[in-house]
Amino acid sequence: MSGVPIFSGRTGHSPGQATPAAVIAREPPASPPPPAPAEIPVPGVLQPYLLRGKREVFTVTLNITPVIARYLLAQNPDNRRVSKIEVPRLMRVLELGLWRHNGDTIKIAKTGELNDGQNRLTACIETGIAFESEVTFGLERETRLTVDTGVTRTLIHLMHMQGLRYGTPDRARAAALALTFDKHGHFHITKQGRPTPDEVLEWLDKHGAELDVDLRQAGNLYTALGPGHISRGGMAAIFHHLRRADPTATAVFVQRLHDGNWPGKTRLDPTARLREWLQNRATGRGIEAIEEVAALVVIAFNAFRRGEGGSQVRLNWYASEKFPEIAA
Repeated sequence: MSGVPIFSGRTGHSPGQATPAAVIAREPPASPPPPAPAEIPVPGVLQPYLLRGKREVFTVTLNITPVIARYLLAQNPDNRRVSKIEVPRLMRVLELGLWRHNGDTIKIAKTGELNDGQNRLTACIETGIAFESEVTFGLERETRLTVDTGVTRTLIHLMHMQGLRYGTPDRARAAALALTFDKHGHFHITKQGRPTPDEVLEWLDKHGAELDVDLRQAGNLYTALGPGHISRGGMAAIFHHLRRADPTATAVFVQRLHDGNWPGKTRLDPTARLREWLQNRATGRGIEAIEEVAALVVIAFNAFRRGEGGSQVRLNWYASEKFPEIAA
């Protein structure tokens, strides 16, 4: 008897009588358990390949839909947990339309169980976006223990593989920092907000030539002041931020930071104070380090463009403050 109201006054019995069994309060039925792998229908496109995989190893190219991904993940009883870093990264790649069919395979054992590909499949389900991939069928189940044991290709590896100049850690960091500022308005690179290699490479396709100028200027300053401020890549990202606002003023400002001498220079000049601070500060390369350096560079740059000098210019910044904007 379903839908009977409990203690609603419509039970049809008088006070003091025993409550009929049909209206005794009871817990609602528990949610049904998730379906076992065998209860998830096999997508029609997979059936012939799974049967063939019992006899031989072969590879085909398939459009992996969320339906297919959900079925394959259900055939994954004892694999490792999905990556909390890799899945969000792959989700961003799919959502931005940056997925590339690169030949990496999703691997299926001859038993029909998933050997490799759970991060890609999970990203497909979470976004609802299909992707094209090679799928290898017919492998021994034990071979799942040998996947992902090689060295991961870093952004620097990808830059070298594409023949990009300056495929160095400094260039990779500068591009990632500049892209992060474009997207978020700050230079924090967090695990959740870290740009993907594809995003950085796409950014470099558009801005790489400009960034190379900034890297050379940052390298010159690094040589002149020593390694105490921040990395070349970090300073290049800051210079890039300035130059996009005013390339002419940036060229003069950076040259003054490098040389340390210019007509009319005084000790209280904001550019001179910034140079001295950069030269004398302790080495620091964390999030706070680049945010602080970038903020002080922007403050001194604004003062330089406005022709301001002297002690009235406040050359300090705290992490609790809003990051300064480049003055119009």
